[in-house]
Amino acid sequence: MENINLNTRYVRERFTFLFDGLDIDDFRRTSAENEKRILDERIKSILREERRKRKQRRIWDMAKDIQDEINEYLIKASKPKNDFEKMLMNKMTKELGTVTSAKELSLFLKIGKSSIYRGLDTGEILSFRSGKRRFILTEGVLPFLRD
Repeated sequence: MENINLNTRYVRERFTFLFDGLDIDDFRRTSAENEKRILDERIKSILREERRKRKQRRIWDMAKDIQDEINEYLIKASKPKNDFEKMLMNKMTKELGTVTSAKELSLFLKIGKSSIYRGLDTGEILSFRSGKRRFILTEGVLPFLRD
């Protein structure tokens, strides 16, 4: 028995260079620590991905709610009340499209851009952002023009 322990110890000492100078017990311990670290990193990445998906779902739900609010706003506030407003809306959508910029709208209406931006800031003109640009829904201009 003692001879086997001596042989084992000799083999361990002789081949420690294979284990970066670690004893086999130390190697097992560090291997287990590395496996645990890798598993922890995997768990963290899975949890991160789940949080990202939950956040994305919340944003989509919020976008649906906003879309409903926009539709309600357009139905209530932007509906042309008389023939002149209907004619104006037809001409605006024909020339400007459904979405336009503040510059195009100011040129079309022949009013200053600062007035348009004031309407955007107060919420009288319905708009949205895409990157740094701000787009105006032409149907959302009627409440601004009524005032």
